[in-house]
This record gives sequence, structure tokens and C-alpha cells, in this order.
Amino acid sequence: MNDTLDLTEQSYLRAIAVSEFPTHAFTLRTNEDGITWVVLEPGAGRADLMRVTICRLDPCVMVMIEDHEARRQFCSTVSVADAVEFVRNAADQAILTVMNAHPASTGLH
Repeated sequence: MNDTLDLTEQSYLRAIAVSEFPTHAFTLRTNEDGITWVVLEPGAGRADLMRVTICRLDPCVMVMIEDHEARRQFCSTVSVADAVEFVRNAADQAILTVMNAHPASTGLH
């Protein structure tokens, strides 16, 4: 079993983070067993954004999304690309939730 993101997956996730989540800090974390995972953390002063963790638990890729109220969503996917799509969908849903809760602040009422 290979419970770590390989270099290709790490590079892909870094590219996605830079292009699609520029307000998040991209961090690779590795434990004492050599298992590496990715964490996307909201930038300073952006507690309203989600914290994302993506890791491999062979044969799956796991995603954990935590919002500013410590509510968590988990998803097991078959690939890193599927994990990214889950994060995109969660981000889109979060944006819609904010727009619906505060339509005057978005100009979309």
C-alpha cells in the first residue's frame, strides 16, 4: 500500500492551489512514516474561507474540508482529480450560501 501523495500528485495540487485558490497557503506535510499530504489554509484575516486537507489512503484519495465554524465534510475519491473536483464543488456551494445569506453585499439581489 502507498499511503502518500506522489510527486506528480503534489505538483498537480500545487498548480491547482496557485491558480484556483490564491488566497490559501499551500503546505506539504509529512509524518515520521514518510506519508505526505496537502493542506490548503486560508490566508491571514480570512477565517471565512475553508481549510482543505487532501491525502492518500490507498486505494483512495481522502478530502477533509473544514469551515470557519469547524464544520467538516469528508469525501473518499478514486483520484486526486476527483478530490479537486469535490473541493471546487464545496467552494462553489459555500459561495452560493454566502450570496443567499447576504444578497445585498454581493450586488446579486
